[in-house]
Amino acid sequence: MTTATEKLEELRKARADKDAKRAEARAEQELQDELAIEPLRDQYGDGLAVVVLNVHFEGLPVLAAAEPAGPALMRRHRASIKVNVKDKGTTVEGSAEAAEQLARSCLKYPEPDVFARMCEKAPGLASQLGQEVAKVAAAKSYDDAKS
Repeated sequence: MTTATEKLEELRKARADKDAKRAEARAEQELQDELAIEPLRDQYGDGLAVVVLNVHFEGLPVLAAAEPAGPALMRRHRASIKVNVKDKGTTVEGSAEAAEQLARSCLKYPEPDVFARMCEKAPGLASQLGQEVAKVAAAKSYDDAKS
């Protein structure tokens, strides 16, 4: 007769085996992604915006990369965000949508249809990548740049 402690240990071992297989699958995908974006890193250097999914979805990349936005695209991006200052505080409208559009406009990896499938699984991905593109286009304080 198996005790509860033994059953628990079996369960933990089975879970650890599954976790190890998932980690290996993620590592394999991340390696493929890194190899695919390496030429982009060479081309854009620090200007390449890259985000990493927290979760690996089978058959999908875990990395997404976007080229730097040019001045005209950044002007359109900023123009699509509305800031309203009122007595009760400031509200910002359209920033998530603007970031998503910026990401899609600058996307270099993966292909747009694959990126769309990634965004279905991780709905915040496009906005996050767009925010990274905007950060690359911005400056940082002199003190931050020195450190």
